[in-house]
Amino acid sequence: MKYYFILSLLLITFFSCKKEVGLKEVDLRTKPENNAYFSEVWSKYYSTSSNLFPQFVDLIGSQIIYTSEGYLKTYVTAFDKNSGDTTWHKVYNRECENTVKVNNTLLLNINHSLIAINSLDGSEMWSITADFLQHMIYENGKIYAAFGNDYWGRVNYKLYEIDPVSGSSVLLSTLSSSAMGVNRQRVKSLSYWKHPNGNDILFIQSNCDVVLCSKLYAIDITNDSIYCSLRVGAAENTNKNHPIDGNLIYVNQGGSIAQYNLLTKTHGWWRGTSGGSHNKNSIVLNGGYIYVSNGNNDDIEKMDKTNGDIIIDALFTGRKLGVEHIKGDHLKIVGNELFYSTTSTFTLFNLTSVSLSKILKKGDYINDKKINENFIPSFDVDPSTGYIYTGWRGTISCIKPN
Repeated sequence: MKYYFILSLLLITFFSCKKEVGLKEVDLRTKPENNAYFSEVWSKYYSTSSNLFPQFVDLIGSQIIYTSEGYLKTYVTAFDKNSGDTTWHKVYNRECENTVKVNNTLLLNINHSLIAINSLDGSEMWSITADFLQHMIYENGKIYAAFGNDYWGRVNYKLYEIDPVSGSSVLLSTLSSSAMGVNRQRVKSLSYWKHPNGNDILFIQSNCDVVLCSKLYAIDITNDSIYCSLRVGAAENTNKNHPIDGNLIYVNQGGSIAQYNLLTKTHGWWRGTSGGSHNKNSIVLNGGYIYVSNGNNDDIEKMDKTNGDIIIDALFTGRKLGVEHIKGDHLKIVGNELFYSTTSTFTLFNLTSVSLSKILKKGDYINDKKINENFIPSFDVDPSTGYIYTGWRGTISCIKPN
């Protein structure tokens, strides 16, 4: 009897201790530490194929539109900007090269055709499928688009002025590749400038041969004539339009920035930038300064617009923050803040204090969910709410600064 009594006490003690240890383990568990700078408004799982990755994000009215590429497909999906509810979805059987916002219309370059979509319901308003669309911009209340006779424009390319509502077009100019002294002309960039005499000028960058040559020149589309030609080249990989301020244009040359006076047709200053990257993706102007993202490097540089002097050599350096494999993708200025997206980070800079104010990194938690994937190479910002529309592979998200 004594043996059984002692055995019973031991069993009770054993199971009581085991239960107590289990309770302590549960009590010690903690939630992941969320990023202190941003919180989630909404997010959606977003994957139609294994290769799907949103490339363009456009806020138009009450819709936020994500344009994504899968294998030989383009997925265009609109969400309510406040709730994240899907409002419409379209699929095209080719890839999309770029998008442009025009009032309530989204323009897409899909399979080298210009397609206009009503952002409210996703209906196709009009399309232009003749020749090969190379590049397009919306300026001066009009769409300006370059179409090549083939993908590379080996024979010529044509500049059109297009009405954004009806899609009706007017041919402005035809440029022969042989007359320009090159083998081909694939337009990569267009910038619009109004001459003081009232003429409309398009500043053009075209890639002209297989050894990454770029040609820079301007066309007077009012008189259908070459207005000027520059002696400098440009970053061959850019798809961004070179910014114009007054009569001055700032040319992204890859490892340097060049200023050119369009009115006097003279070259201004030239400055090399840190790293000498040939993949710089963005130049934005604000006040008297230029902000440059250094592409495959991880710096943003602040330069004096008047003389090209570098004010701050590295406004942001990812390596100093322990961020690896960074590639600068996108710059945007809203109010007094500069938004910068890379593959590994999303950052905000206060332009008044010239300091990094907020950062969200790959590997961080936001609303208890870990960001395990690279950030998408585009974003948009709602200036009325401060909400940011971005995402990472498999997820699209609306976030807000805390």
